[in-house]
Amino acid sequence: MEKETIRFGRTIRIIDTPGVFDTDKKLDNQKTQEEIKKCIVYTFPGPHALALTVPIGRFTNEDIRTLKHYIQYFGLDILKYVVIIFTKYDLWESDYEDRGENVPSIEEYIETLPEYLRTFMKFCDNRFVTLNNKTKDDEQVERLLSEIDKMVDKNDNKYYTNASYDQAAKMMKVVSNRRDLSKNTRPRMDKKRLLPNKAVYS
Repeated sequence: MEKETIRFGRTIRIIDTPGVFDTDKKLDNQKTQEEIKKCIVYTFPGPHALALTVPIGRFTNEDIRTLKHYIQYFGLDILKYVVIIFTKYDLWESDYEDRGENVPSIEEYIETLPEYLRTFMKFCDNRFVTLNNKTKDDEQVERLLSEIDKMVDKNDNKYYTNASYDQAAKMMKVVSNRRDLSKNTRPRMDKKRLLPNKAVYS
Protein backbone atom coordinates (compact mmCIF):
# COMPACT_ATOMS: atom_id res chain seq x y z
CA MET A 1 0.00 0.00 0.00
CA GLU A 2 1.32 3.43 -0.96
CA LYS A 3 0.19 6.76 0.41
CA GLU A 4 1.40 10.31 -0.10
CA THR A 5 0.53 13.06 2.32
CA ILE A 6 1.57 16.60 3.22
CA ARG A 7 2.44 17.27 6.86
CA PHE A 8 4.15 20.34 8.28
CA GLY A 9 4.62 21.77 4.78
CA ARG A 10 6.47 18.73 3.44
CA THR A 11 5.47 15.88 1.18
CA ILE A 12 5.83 12.46 2.76
CA ARG A 13 5.54 9.25 0.77
CA ILE A 14 4.73 6.19 2.84
CA ILE A 15 4.92 2.63 1.56
CA ASP A 16 3.62 -0.27 3.61
CA THR A 17 6.08 -3.04 2.76
CA PRO A 18 4.65 -6.40 1.67
CA GLY A 19 4.36 -9.62 3.67
CA VAL A 20 8.02 -10.55 3.95
CA PHE A 21 8.26 -8.46 7.12
CA ASP A 22 4.88 -9.53 8.44
CA THR A 23 5.54 -12.03 11.20
CA ASP A 24 1.92 -13.20 11.11
CA LYS A 25 2.44 -14.72 7.67
CA LYS A 26 4.21 -18.02 7.09
CA LEU A 27 6.08 -17.67 3.82
CA ASP A 28 8.13 -20.34 2.12
CA ASN A 29 11.37 -19.37 0.40
CA GLN A 30 9.80 -18.84 -3.03
CA LYS A 31 7.03 -16.63 -1.71
CA THR A 32 9.55 -14.72 0.38
CA GLN A 33 11.59 -14.01 -2.75
CA GLU A 34 8.44 -12.80 -4.51
CA GLU A 35 7.60 -10.46 -1.64
CA ILE A 36 11.17 -9.13 -1.63
CA LYS A 37 10.89 -8.30 -5.33
CA LYS A 38 7.61 -6.47 -4.68
CA CYS A 39 9.27 -4.54 -1.87
CA ILE A 40 12.08 -3.43 -4.18
CA VAL A 41 9.64 -2.33 -6.89
CA TYR A 42 7.46 -0.40 -4.43
CA THR A 43 10.40 1.44 -2.87
CA PHE A 44 12.49 1.97 -6.04
CA PRO A 45 14.98 3.65 -6.39
CA GLY A 46 15.39 3.15 -2.66
CA PRO A 47 13.97 4.41 0.65
CA HIS A 48 15.36 7.25 2.74
CA ALA A 49 14.04 5.57 5.88
CA LEU A 50 12.60 2.27 7.00
CA ALA A 51 10.29 2.31 9.99
CA LEU A 52 10.20 -1.00 11.84
CA THR A 53 7.06 -1.05 13.97
CA VAL A 54 7.01 -3.38 16.96
CA PRO A 55 4.45 -3.51 19.80
CA ILE A 56 6.39 -2.66 22.93
CA GLY A 57 6.70 -5.49 25.43
CA ARG A 58 5.76 -8.10 22.84
CA PHE A 59 8.99 -9.05 21.07
CA THR A 60 8.82 -12.70 19.99
CA ASN A 61 11.01 -15.23 18.19
CA GLU A 62 9.01 -14.38 15.07
CA ASP A 63 10.11 -10.77 15.43
CA ILE A 64 13.72 -11.89 15.65
CA ARG A 65 13.28 -13.86 12.42
CA THR A 66 11.79 -10.74 10.85
CA LEU A 67 14.86 -8.71 11.80
CA LYS A 68 17.08 -11.40 10.33
CA HIS A 69 15.10 -11.10 7.07
CA TYR A 70 16.11 -7.46 6.88
CA ILE A 71 19.78 -8.27 7.22
CA GLN A 72 19.72 -11.42 5.09
CA TYR A 73 18.10 -9.80 2.06
CA PHE A 74 19.26 -6.20 2.34
CA GLY A 75 22.63 -6.42 4.11
CA LEU A 76 23.96 -4.65 7.18
CA ASP A 77 23.89 -1.28 5.40
CA ILE A 78 20.10 -1.31 5.68
CA LEU A 79 20.45 -0.67 9.42
CA LYS A 80 21.75 2.83 8.70
CA TYR A 81 18.23 3.63 7.46
CA VAL A 82 16.10 1.95 10.13
CA VAL A 83 14.06 3.72 12.79
CA ILE A 84 12.31 1.50 15.32
CA ILE A 85 8.81 2.52 16.40
CA PHE A 86 7.60 0.96 19.63
CA THR A 87 3.81 1.01 19.25
CA LYS A 88 1.03 0.58 21.85
CA TYR A 89 3.10 2.43 24.44
CA ASP A 90 -0.09 3.47 26.24
CA LEU A 91 -1.25 -0.14 26.63
CA TRP A 92 2.18 -1.15 27.91
CA GLU A 93 2.02 1.54 30.58
CA SER A 94 -1.53 0.50 31.53
CA ASP A 95 -0.45 -3.12 32.03
CA TYR A 96 2.02 -2.03 34.72
CA GLU A 97 -0.42 0.40 36.32
CA ASP A 98 -3.16 -2.28 36.47
CA ARG A 99 -0.73 -4.53 38.34
CA GLY A 100 0.14 -1.69 40.70
CA GLU A 101 3.75 -1.67 39.51
CA ASN A 102 6.02 1.22 38.59
CA VAL A 103 6.29 1.78 34.87
CA PRO A 104 9.93 1.33 33.80
CA SER A 105 11.54 3.86 31.49
CA ILE A 106 11.93 2.95 27.85
CA GLU A 107 15.71 2.70 28.42
CA GLU A 108 15.12 0.21 31.25
CA TYR A 109 12.83 -1.80 29.00
CA ILE A 110 15.45 -1.95 26.24
CA GLU A 111 17.96 -3.37 28.73
CA THR A 112 15.59 -6.33 29.29
CA LEU A 113 15.49 -7.26 25.60
CA PRO A 114 17.33 -10.36 24.31
CA GLU A 115 20.94 -9.72 23.36
CA TYR A 116 20.23 -10.08 19.62
CA LEU A 117 17.64 -7.31 19.72
CA ARG A 118 19.86 -5.00 21.75
CA THR A 119 22.69 -5.60 19.27
CA PHE A 120 20.29 -4.88 16.41
CA MET A 121 19.34 -1.57 18.01
CA LYS A 122 22.98 -0.62 18.49
CA PHE A 123 23.61 -1.18 14.79
CA CYS A 124 20.66 1.17 14.20
CA ASP A 125 22.37 3.78 16.42
CA ASN A 126 19.58 3.18 18.96
CA ARG A 127 17.14 5.16 16.82
CA PHE A 128 13.66 4.67 18.21
CA VAL A 129 10.49 6.49 19.14
CA THR A 130 7.47 5.41 21.17
CA LEU A 131 3.96 5.69 19.80
CA ASN A 132 0.81 6.10 21.86
CA ASN A 133 -1.91 4.52 19.75
CA LYS A 134 -4.76 6.28 21.56
CA THR A 135 -3.33 9.76 21.09
CA LYS A 136 -3.70 11.30 17.64
CA ASP A 137 -1.56 14.41 17.89
CA ASP A 138 1.09 16.13 15.83
CA GLU A 139 3.71 15.93 18.56
CA GLN A 140 4.26 12.21 18.01
CA VAL A 141 4.55 12.68 14.25
CA GLU A 142 6.99 15.57 14.69
CA ARG A 143 9.12 13.46 17.02
CA LEU A 144 9.29 10.64 14.47
CA LEU A 145 10.08 13.01 11.59
CA SER A 146 12.79 14.68 13.66
CA GLU A 147 14.41 11.30 14.27
CA ILE A 148 14.20 10.49 10.57
CA ASP A 149 15.61 13.90 9.58
CA LYS A 150 18.65 13.39 11.79
CA MET A 151 19.20 9.98 10.23
CA VAL A 152 18.82 11.29 6.68
CA ASP A 153 21.32 14.07 7.39
CA LYS A 154 23.77 11.52 8.76
CA ASN A 155 23.35 9.51 5.55
CA ASP A 156 24.09 12.64 3.45
CA ASN A 157 20.48 12.64 2.18
CA LYS A 158 21.15 9.44 0.22
CA TYR A 159 18.53 6.75 -0.10
CA TYR A 160 19.32 3.12 0.61
CA THR A 161 20.34 0.98 -2.34
CA ASN A 162 22.06 -2.34 -3.01
CA ALA A 163 22.71 -4.77 -5.86
CA SER A 164 19.02 -5.71 -6.04
CA TYR A 165 18.00 -2.09 -6.56
CA ASP A 166 20.79 -1.65 -9.13
CA GLN A 167 19.50 -4.69 -10.99
CA ALA A 168 15.96 -3.35 -10.81
CA ALA A 169 17.16 -0.04 -12.26
CA LYS A 170 18.74 -1.85 -15.23
CA MET A 171 15.59 -3.89 -15.82
CA MET A 172 13.38 -0.82 -15.69
CA LYS A 173 15.66 0.96 -18.13
CA VAL A 174 15.41 -1.97 -20.55
CA VAL A 175 11.62 -2.00 -20.24
CA SER A 176 11.49 1.77 -20.78
CA ASN A 177 13.75 1.53 -23.84
CA ARG A 178 11.60 -1.24 -25.30
CA ARG A 179 8.46 0.81 -24.81
CA ASP A 180 10.05 3.81 -26.53
CA LEU A 181 11.23 1.62 -29.38
CA SER A 182 7.77 0.10 -29.71
CA LYS A 183 6.19 3.55 -29.93
CA ASN A 184 8.65 4.73 -32.57
CA THR A 185 8.34 1.62 -34.75
CA ARG A 186 4.59 1.12 -34.42
CA PRO A 187 3.09 1.26 -37.94
CA ARG A 188 0.93 4.26 -38.59
CA MET A 189 -2.62 3.40 -39.55
CA ASP A 190 -4.63 5.35 -42.05
CA LYS A 191 -7.68 6.99 -40.63
CA LYS A 192 -10.36 4.53 -41.59
CA ARG A 193 -13.69 3.78 -40.19
CA LEU A 194 -14.67 0.20 -39.59
CA LEU A 195 -18.34 -0.55 -39.91
CA PRO A 196 -19.73 -3.91 -38.82
CA ASN A 197 -20.42 -6.26 -41.76
CA LYS A 198 -19.76 -3.46 -44.24
CA ALA A 199 -16.96 -2.27 -46.42
CA VAL A 200 -14.12 -0.08 -45.16
CA TYR A 201 -14.50 3.57 -46.07
CA SER A 202 -11.60 5.97 -46.18
